[in-house]
Amino acid sequence: MISWSSRMVFALRQCRSIIEEIRRFQLVQKNRNLLELRIVSEDRLSGFELAKKKVGHFLAEKGIDVEIVLSEEMPQAHPVSGKFKHVFSEGE
Repeated sequence: MISWSSRMVFALRQCRSIIEEIRRFQLVQKNRNLLELRIVSEDRLSGFELAKKKVGHFLAEKGIDVEIVLSEEMPQAHPVSGKFKHVFSEGE
Protein backbone atom coordinates (compact mmCIF):
# COMPACT_ATOMS: atom_id res chain seq x y z
CA MET A 1 0.00 0.00 0.00
CA ILE A 2 1.29 3.46 -0.93
CA SER A 3 1.31 6.00 1.91
CA TRP A 4 -0.27 9.46 1.77
CA SER A 5 3.22 10.95 1.92
CA SER A 6 4.39 8.88 -1.07
CA ARG A 7 1.33 9.90 -3.08
CA MET A 8 1.94 13.54 -2.20
CA VAL A 9 5.57 13.33 -3.34
CA PHE A 10 4.37 11.72 -6.58
CA ALA A 11 1.80 14.49 -7.11
CA LEU A 12 4.38 17.19 -6.43
CA ARG A 13 6.90 15.57 -8.77
CA GLN A 14 4.26 15.52 -11.50
CA CYS A 15 3.57 19.14 -10.69
CA ARG A 16 7.29 19.94 -10.91
CA SER A 17 7.53 18.30 -14.34
CA ILE A 18 4.55 20.34 -15.56
CA ILE A 19 5.67 23.57 -13.92
CA GLU A 20 9.15 23.95 -15.35
CA GLU A 21 10.04 26.82 -13.02
CA ILE A 22 10.03 24.55 -9.95
CA ARG A 23 13.50 23.15 -9.35
CA ARG A 24 13.04 21.80 -5.82
CA PHE A 25 10.15 21.52 -3.38
CA GLN A 26 9.24 20.56 0.15
CA LEU A 27 5.77 20.36 1.69
CA VAL A 28 5.55 20.86 5.45
CA GLN A 29 2.42 20.07 7.47
CA LYS A 30 2.27 22.87 10.04
CA ASN A 31 -0.99 21.69 11.62
CA ARG A 32 -4.01 19.60 10.66
CA ASN A 33 -5.33 22.15 8.16
CA LEU A 34 -2.23 24.04 7.05
CA LEU A 35 0.48 23.01 4.60
CA GLU A 36 3.50 25.15 3.83
CA LEU A 37 5.10 24.76 0.40
CA ARG A 38 8.79 25.53 0.16
CA ILE A 39 10.00 25.84 -3.41
CA VAL A 40 13.05 26.81 -5.40
CA SER A 41 11.79 28.35 -8.60
CA GLU A 42 12.71 30.96 -11.19
CA ASP A 43 9.37 32.66 -10.54
CA ARG A 44 8.37 31.68 -7.00
CA LEU A 45 4.92 33.25 -7.06
CA SER A 46 3.90 31.79 -10.41
CA GLY A 47 5.37 28.38 -9.54
CA PHE A 48 3.62 28.44 -6.17
CA GLU A 49 0.21 29.35 -7.62
CA LEU A 50 0.39 26.50 -10.13
CA ALA A 51 1.67 24.01 -7.54
CA LYS A 52 -0.99 25.12 -5.04
CA LYS A 53 -3.70 24.50 -7.62
CA LYS A 54 -2.37 21.04 -8.52
CA VAL A 55 -1.74 19.94 -4.93
CA GLY A 56 -5.06 21.39 -3.77
CA HIS A 57 -6.87 19.44 -6.49
CA PHE A 58 -5.01 16.24 -5.55
CA LEU A 59 -5.95 16.64 -1.88
CA ALA A 60 -9.56 17.60 -2.63
CA GLU A 61 -9.95 14.35 -4.59
CA LYS A 62 -8.92 12.55 -1.38
CA GLY A 63 -11.43 14.52 0.69
CA ILE A 64 -8.72 16.58 2.40
CA ASP A 65 -9.44 20.28 2.86
CA VAL A 66 -6.34 22.29 3.78
CA GLU A 67 -4.86 25.71 3.24
CA ILE A 68 -1.58 25.78 1.29
CA VAL A 69 0.72 28.75 1.84
CA LEU A 70 4.03 29.78 0.29
CA SER A 71 6.91 29.58 2.73
CA GLU A 72 9.60 32.22 3.00
CA GLU A 73 12.02 29.37 3.72
CA MET A 74 13.78 27.28 1.10
CA PRO A 75 13.61 23.46 1.11
CA GLN A 76 16.09 22.12 3.64
CA ALA A 77 17.47 18.95 5.16
CA HIS A 78 16.57 17.93 8.71
CA PRO A 79 18.88 19.84 11.11
CA VAL A 80 19.83 16.73 13.12
CA SER A 81 19.71 13.78 10.69
CA GLY A 82 20.81 15.71 7.61
CA LYS A 83 18.22 13.80 5.56
CA PHE A 84 16.03 15.63 3.06
CA LYS A 85 12.31 14.81 3.06
CA HIS A 86 10.00 16.15 0.37
CA VAL A 87 6.94 15.86 2.63
CA PHE A 88 6.89 15.91 6.43
CA SER A 89 4.97 17.04 9.48
CA GLU A 90 6.60 19.75 11.57
CA GLY A 91 6.44 17.48 14.64
CA GLU A 92 8.81 14.93 13.04
